[in-house]
Amino acid sequence: MVNQAILSVVIGGALSLALSAPLVIHQYRRFGRFSAGRAAWSVGAVVYLTALIAYTLFPLPDMSAEYCAHRPHEFLLDPTAYFSDMARHLAGQPLQTALASWDVRQMVLNVALFAPLGLLCGDFLEWGALRSLATGFGVSLAIELTQYTGNWGLAPCQYRVADINDLITNTVGTGVGIGIAALTPRLVASADHLAAHRGEARPVTRGRRLLGMALDGLYWTWAALLGMACGAVAWTGVHGLPMNTRLIHPEQVVPWGLVGAMAAELGVIVVPALVGSGASLGQRTVYLRPAPAARPRLVARAMAVGGLQCLLTVPLPALACLWTTAAVVAALVDVRGMSGLLTGCRFVDARVGAAEQGPAAEPAAEPAGAGGR
Repeated sequence: MVNQAILSVVIGGALSLALSAPLVIHQYRRFGRFSAGRAAWSVGAVVYLTALIAYTLFPLPDMSAEYCAHRPHEFLLDPTAYFSDMARHLAGQPLQTALASWDVRQMVLNVALFAPLGLLCGDFLEWGALRSLATGFGVSLAIELTQYTGNWGLAPCQYRVADINDLITNTVGTGVGIGIAALTPRLVASADHLAAHRGEARPVTRGRRLLGMALDGLYWTWAALLGMACGAVAWTGVHGLPMNTRLIHPEQVVPWGLVGAMAAELGVIVVPALVGSGASLGQRTVYLRPAPAARPRLVARAMAVGGLQCLLTVPLPALACLWTTAAVVAALVDVRGMSGLLTGCRFVDARVGAAEQGPAAEPAAEPAGAGGR
């Protein structure tokens, strides 16, 4: 069980990391800010779901023909059989020994395993008790049916016992979690509360600037990969060759791919500077905009870090990494960052005009330890 728990944390953490960027983007667009509490709940939910799968379906035994020959294909539907067997096993034993027995521990674990699901539904998803309870019952039923069918026919035989008592204790566990959510203070801000304050301007902090830079790097990477693929496809089209030919002649395809990558990356760097507020895609995601809004200065600001980094990546990758590092350090030292310092731009919250924003957006007004909130 310890190995299953470790595996669940590792897989859940990896999935959470892969989903972190879409999660941050979703939170900013829905709530106008990043909620660390709701993000922690999201990560915990992924880890919990992987743990649930690990505990109920793994490890897979060596399902040889001999093993399967002794495995009955059944669903235990008598809700009294479990408790009758427990009473028979524990008859005459001292209370302390009975409570420490595997029968009791298994029942408690079945309840405890689904308590987080009830808490998740009640506190994080803000569902009603009936909907949350139905979710717990549905998830437990899906697990029991998966066990009964041998992972829906993927396994040669049924290797876990499908039992209606697990369905009962799991549903009770969901109810326990719902009760905990109802009796304790909310652990995270309500989604309705956050959405209601979505339009309110917030201080421009170093954490928020760094988050915008990180998202810019992600958008540039996505664009570069897409551009590289388009360049490779273009090469095969120009030469009238089948698509798989580019795998045979990588030395000819790579230059086209690099040109496509650079063109696409420069596109997502320069075009936003020419449109609207002139903010980069990452800055727009976190509701920032540069000021003043003179277009030449906005283009120069976009090229100062992102554009230069893009142009240096292929011929001088070490210098490109050094310039990117310098930009990150500059943002840690001054909220304007490298691009703002070089072009005389500052950053304000995009939800109000610069005049309304006032001195709160200036570097000196940044609260210590704001962490991008």
